[in-house]
Amino acid sequence: MVSLLIPSLAKADVDKWVFQPRLTTGIMHYDFEYTFSAPGANTSEVQFVDNMPFIGGGAMLAYDRCFADTYFQVSATGKDGGGTEEPDTESVIDKDSNEFDRKDYAITLGCLVTKKLSFFTGYRNGKTDIHIASRQNWPYDRINEERIGDAKFESDGLFLGMAYSHPIGKGQFGVKLAAAKLEAEYNQHNITRTNNRAVGDGAKTSESDWNLSGKTLGWTLGANWTAPISKRLSYRISLDGYRYDFDTDSAYVIRENKAEFIDILGGGVNYDMKETMYSFQLQLLYQFK
Repeated sequence: MVSLLIPSLAKADVDKWVFQPRLTTGIMHYDFEYTFSAPGANTSEVQFVDNMPFIGGGAMLAYDRCFADTYFQVSATGKDGGGTEEPDTESVIDKDSNEFDRKDYAITLGCLVTKKLSFFTGYRNGKTDIHIASRQNWPYDRINEERIGDAKFESDGLFLGMAYSHPIGKGQFGVKLAAAKLEAEYNQHNITRTNNRAVGDGAKTSESDWNLSGKTLGWTLGANWTAPISKRLSYRISLDGYRYDFDTDSAYVIRENKAEFIDILGGGVNYDMKETMYSFQLQLLYQFK
């Protein structure tokens, strides 16, 4: 989302074009989870959480008091889960081992209404790619099972917000608040291989697709500090965070080996999707005018 552009615009001549590219690096705390609940059943939760470094870049083009901005960032691979359980002296269960990465981009349009206050709107998209693997070995029952899953969580939509900055010495302190109306979809393709050695008919493979979709109206908060390094080069340190709770309006499973479609929402059954991200980032900005 827009990276508090007021400090750069406030110092620019309002009758000139300004072009300002930037490079970004930082670390994010990312947490995605969905929970299942139903009458008479225990609530279950699937969660992917880690602290991941990221890099990104963007550019702003401004004239007078209005600006257009675009931004993209990609994270390193995060890891969650793993390890083993031993329910008895012989059996071994590998817990789900999850690897995931995050990509975000945004396009923003906005205008200064005073030297310190701006309003902006735009479009944002975020995608998380997830790989899941687990294995179970039950020697007493002579059963081995391996499960591999590839999932994608993607949300996109429009946002509207405001930003305010205040000069302190040679730098400026800024804050922002934005509301985003987003639609989201979670897709997971599972491949399960089961070998029942007691039956002796070889390994069996089954495939299924899970799909959840929902909507939300969420908020993003941010604060930053911007100061010059030279006449055209400046740095920015920022903290941003959001938490989106999605209202699930569709959930279904497709079993490919049986050509079967199953609606798994309704009758008290509910799936909740939540996405939380906090980030600390450092930016270098260079201004052409």
